[in-house]
Amino acid sequence: MANKFSNSLTVLFALAILSFSSCSQLPSDAETYLVTLKVTPADNAQNLATRYNAKVLSFSPEAGFAILKVSQLPDSTDPKVQHIEKNSVLQTSEKNLQLGQPTPIQTSGEATDMASVGMSGWTSWSSGWTSWSSGWTSWSSGVALPTPPSQNNAMLQNTRITSAHAIARKYGEGVTVAVLDTGLDMNHLGVMNKLVEPARRWDFVDNDNNPSEISGAGYGHGTAVTGLVLQVAPNARIMPLRVLDQNGSGDLDNVVSAIDFAIRNNARIINISLGADGFSEALRTMISYAKSKQIYIIAAAGNKTRTDSANFPARMQGWWEGQGFLFSVGSLNSSDQVSWFSNRGVDVSFFAPGENLTTFAPNNRVMTVTGTSFATPLVTGAMALAYGETTDVAARNNLGTYLVQSLDKQSLWWSIYRNTSTPWQHSLGKLDVEHYLYSLPMFSGNAPRLGRQDFVLNGNFETNSTLGWNVSGARIETNPFGGGVYAGSSSMMLNNTGSAWQRLTDLQPNTTYKVTAWARVFAGNESAVIGVRNSGSTNASRAVTDSNAFQQVSMTFKTGISNRSADLYFEKTAGTSAAAADLFVVTRN
Repeated sequence: MANKFSNSLTVLFALAILSFSSCSQLPSDAETYLVTLKVTPADNAQNLATRYNAKVLSFSPEAGFAILKVSQLPDSTDPKVQHIEKNSVLQTSEKNLQLGQPTPIQTSGEATDMASVGMSGWTSWSSGWTSWSSGWTSWSSGVALPTPPSQNNAMLQNTRITSAHAIARKYGEGVTVAVLDTGLDMNHLGVMNKLVEPARRWDFVDNDNNPSEISGAGYGHGTAVTGLVLQVAPNARIMPLRVLDQNGSGDLDNVVSAIDFAIRNNARIINISLGADGFSEALRTMISYAKSKQIYIIAAAGNKTRTDSANFPARMQGWWEGQGFLFSVGSLNSSDQVSWFSNRGVDVSFFAPGENLTTFAPNNRVMTVTGTSFATPLVTGAMALAYGETTDVAARNNLGTYLVQSLDKQSLWWSIYRNTSTPWQHSLGKLDVEHYLYSLPMFSGNAPRLGRQDFVLNGNFETNSTLGWNVSGARIETNPFGGGVYAGSSSMMLNNTGSAWQRLTDLQPNTTYKVTAWARVFAGNESAVIGVRNSGSTNASRAVTDSNAFQQVSMTFKTGISNRSADLYFEKTAGTSAAAADLFVVTRN
């Protein structure tokens, strides 16, 4: 039974900016434990409950496990027992959130210099709440788009949610999103027609089917998260599952039970805007179970300013249990810089705006929120939007892959890639919802592309191949010359006479395009060139001469009246050392 007893897992959440207090131990007579059992189809849930004097949180004989909550430790020699961990609680320390006119809400702990959570009434929406709410009818039919809250315009455009809505057709229709949080104001005009039926809602704190928000320090968190999911995927159906109490504290067993409930009640995506410092075997087991059912989990990275890790369960996104189906989300500010409070590093898959977002608040109000908790539902909404746009089973089972491929890595260069000595940690990027939809197999939107387009095949080389390129004296190199590759681990490397090119197709005639890439040479007084040869109209090129670090290279070119293709190239032009390039992107201006 070595290593069978783990450190306690404590569940916490972020409201605005998370602030943390130390974990307080439950009285010894109130301690409970989670036990992960190995089971077979011959086992019976009721018999296990009786045998272990336990509450069954998940009974999944087809997957070979059960998770129980017990007050007495089982026999350590019991062959069914695989893992035991303490079920414990962490309290957050935000003050009570008062609704009404904008009021500074002082926080304690690590976030004291983020002054307030601003709140206001219905008039804060750009054209009034009624216009936006009633606009959903026409939105769902694809006829017209409502005017979203003006406060979120920059975020909507920065992540290309606005242009994604212009090409979408279903807007998340038919997709159930489970929101594990503090509860939900189910009478809010923005959500009341967006909920699953009552039988598929549950309050795991009070053990009833009314997962409503309750006044306390955490009041409004779940409603705010839900509002952001619906701003991206307004036709999705929300499954509210209350796992955190009115003060934003939660027991691990509630989270385990809620994931099990979501899986068994046909949620396709689970939003977890909460986290924990400690590892949990029970939680890992549930994530693996969700993956086996092709259910996606989007989790907040956390707000503890860590540069090398995320909270659990977000931290498990790169583990086998999470690969392809669990994704962690960090926060960006309005300048595309990682928010000062956001965790980052190898455990953080995606970044999305997470500061000063306007969203729903209880009692038919709205509020401004900040934190990785609120960047997370933007990614959740994007996945729900994509899920609804394809009926292909294989595509739906690979939505995570398409999401990773669609990320905008260019914009994060300045705040992440150039500042790291461990580039392998940062195979990530910023959410780009329009590009995500266009990355889906056989997707064709109901309008022309309005924003970013990526015409370059294999532009960031993380497949470790030269697929799409015609090469001579060129190869893919991992971490060349001891470092300096910032968009993942690999780049295109040329020798002293090397070259690589590919033909760009499906261009529009008489149209201007922009080329961007990151490149460097590896010795002084040497050079390379990146350019476009276009027989129909203009050619363009830029020299690469910096030997100290990767630098961005950009240029524009215009197609001719009739031509729809051009040749993109990277060539070494002087010197005997190597040159490298990464992150080739061609976009339509």
